[in-house]
Amino acid sequence: MKGRYFYYVLGEKLARVLPKPAAFFLAGFFSRWYACWAVGDLEAAASNLKAVMPDVSSGELRRLAGKIIRAFSYYLTDLFYSYRLSPDFIRRNVTIHGRERLDEALSGGKGAILASAHVGNWEMGGMTLTEMGYPVHVIALRHQDPKVDKIFCDRRARHGLKIIRVGESLRPCYEVLERNEVLAFNADRLFGREGIPVLFFGREVLFPKGLSRFGLKTGAPVLPVFFTALGSGRYLLDIGEPFLSSDELDLTQQFASRLEEKIKQFPCQWFIFQRFWEVPEWPA
Repeated sequence: MKGRYFYYVLGEKLARVLPKPAAFFLAGFFSRWYACWAVGDLEAAASNLKAVMPDVSSGELRRLAGKIIRAFSYYLTDLFYSYRLSPDFIRRNVTIHGRERLDEALSGGKGAILASAHVGNWEMGGMTLTEMGYPVHVIALRHQDPKVDKIFCDRRARHGLKIIRVGESLRPCYEVLERNEVLAFNADRLFGREGIPVLFFGREVLFPKGLSRFGLKTGAPVLPVFFTALGSGRYLLDIGEPFLSSDELDLTQQFASRLEEKIKQFPCQWFIFQRFWEVPEWPA
């Protein structure tokens, strides 16, 4: 745990003195080294990809899993350099699809629920939305190391991203929507006992109940949103059509199906380093 804090602090400090291309080069180099001994992470990522690409050989799956680890190192690099995130950076580097959908959702006066997942850079997605002027509140797990948790909280706070902790009272979540603001969270990993069964790449798995609980109880529109890297310093913020359903199972299955599509589109940005269909552990 202490080692993890050291690397986060080192990354934050290097981001203040190194050009970003140099940081990406170093991240790629060390990710290849990491992949050589992090056999568990590599095998878990390859196992997950097998569900996406059932006809691909095991050797190719391991190669792609290595690309996932490398892409995750770039994910972290983007976070270290997120102090540069600004409306001007967004105009120059982020393609935005579906902003009008979020605006229309908020025009109803019931707030909006944004459902994302561990695909692409969900942290950057939330901070980008706040820099665009949206009042976003994210439901987030607490890191086990308080010092690491503070790094993430400080980074989010710099961009106006508000945090609601998993496991605390649900009342603040409802208050966000009552104020016609945005409630966002990753809706793909169940860190608890009660979930909703969905078919995901042909296999049953439990997704969290929050997506349907908040959406159906409040009437707030639920929209899928993903922030992915396109290469060459370009990014895509994709806000999808709202889900239309009055049934919690159907609503959650719609999200699972939309997530499948996004993973097929960006398989090497599916950052799950545990076997997805097994009970998840925290910290991941």
